[in-house]
Amino acid sequence: MTTPDGAFTPEQKEYLAGFMAGLRASGLTPGTAEPVTAAAAPEVEVARFHGTPLADLCKEERWKHDEDPLDAWDRLIRHAEADQKPDAENTYRFKTHG
Repeated sequence: MTTPDGAFTPEQKEYLAGFMAGLRASGLTPGTAEPVTAAAAPEVEVARFHGTPLADLCKEERWKHDEDPLDAWDRLIRHAEADQKPDAENTYRFKTHG
């Protein structure tokens, strides 16, 4: 929906401004499919674990990053008291305890 003179409404302008900002942030120049040059692209801080980006870690290393396996003692006791089988993540943590 546009105004009677064919212009965008303020809400539409705000939406389009945000959409275009998202395109620029993703490395695309509005109106093209060409990536923005590295000099123009904003620097993004990548979370790392011992120098490796988190996205490149195996699941066990991500689990160790999320919670130290040695901090799983209370959970291990609760599982034992409930005679509950642990899922894969907790099995790994319980195996590496101590």
